[in-house]
Amino acid sequence: MITLEAIGTFALIVGLLTLTPGLDTALILRTTALGHRRRVLLAGVHILLAVIWACALIAFAHVLRDRLRRPSARRYLDRITGTVIAAFGIRLALGQ
Repeated sequence: MITLEAIGTFALIVGLLTLTPGLDTALILRTTALGHRRRVLLAGVHILLAVIWACALIAFAHVLRDRLRRPSARRYLDRITGTVIAAFGIRLALGQ
């Protein structure tokens, strides 16, 4: 069960992340200040594609919600995640 406190904390964090300017915002402001209209358009298209991609991932996760909540699916995803993290650690330890 989700508590009211958890929902409030989530809303606060999401609100702060939304208000914090990211790289996309910095790119738009810089190109706008320099007066490059074509680059502003390209940056805007980039932001639009990022939003569409995020919405598609959310919709896909919503469709697979019941399957992803199964204990077997969680174990499988945990194993994949653990393997990837361990591989990155080994590569970092043995890398140049």
